[in-house]
Amino acid sequence: MLGSGRLELRPWIRELILDSETLSSPRVGQLLKVLQDSETPGPSSAPDTPNTGAVLLVSDGTHSVRCLVTRNAIDTSEWEEKEFGFRGTEGRLLLLQVCGVRIQIAQDRAPAEFYLQVDRFNLLPSELPRLQVTGW
Repeated sequence: MLGSGRLELRPWIRELILDSETLSSPRVGQLLKVLQDSETPGPSSAPDTPNTGAVLLVSDGTHSVRCLVTRNAIDTSEWEEKEFGFRGTEGRLLLLQVCGVRIQIAQDRAPAEFYLQVDRFNLLPSELPRLQVTGW
């Protein structure tokens, strides 16, 4: 994660989904896209849960995954601009501290989908150029 004093993206999403279900240590991911902002609820492919704060597409530099950031995670974060939501933060790095793999069971024979439920995070001031990565 740290290389010569700066944060770097390293693959971890695939291993988390296939092997462990919960993070053993904090991981850095890049915010690629805001799918549903915490300030603008609306129709999305997010699971229908009452504590949804935001839905983000996050990359480890190799793969990307949809992340459901809970309302509690946003409210308790030290992120200073949280009242403005995630719009405009694309490209910035997220330190995912507490999260776990969840499965959304689809209806009408559509395939199930993995996503991460984020219960604690920190939005870092560091930004990287957005990369195209493979999804799940």
